[in-house]
Amino acid sequence: MISARGAALLVAMMSAVPAGAAEVIADSLEETAALGEELRELFHLEPELVGPALGSDPGLATEIAQGLYADEIASDLARIEGEAAALFSRDRPLIGAADGPVKIALLVGQDCPDCAAAERDLDELAQRVQIAATVIDVSQKPEDRAMMERLTLDMVPAYVMADKMIRGHMPTIVLERYLGE
Repeated sequence: MISARGAALLVAMMSAVPAGAAEVIADSLEETAALGEELRELFHLEPELVGPALGSDPGLATEIAQGLYADEIASDLARIEGEAAALFSRDRPLIGAADGPVKIALLVGQDCPDCAAAERDLDELAQRVQIAATVIDVSQKPEDRAMMERLTLDMVPAYVMADKMIRGHMPTIVLERYLGE
């Protein structure tokens, strides 16, 4: 949910519309909702458009984004929770600190030029921060490929943590920050 501060920002943005223009922009609640959805999609595709309005408060941008994407975030978290037993199972191949808690799953596949580097980088990071990571080759078992599709991941390598999914090979510094949250 957007805070009072975020709502004030949105009201300020809308108050910049000349008098009488609101009727031209939207004549009904349905049109207003459609406009809101179009603006949401525009701001998703072009986030720099709202940067000047947000000023130097990065927390406000995060708060607004969480409000805008609350449904998508909840859906992702539910999918992760539904697959958690398979994703983070100690019965899978592990890298990192073998005795550490399993905090991340790495999905890899054949004909993936970045997968070996992703696995190597994650292994080094996981050893350093004393966690374990599962490695799931989705090209080996149909049920693992199906799990990847249920998670709505469409490329390898991909990383899954209890609270987020990441597509593509990530720099170690980014993964370390995410694992520390």
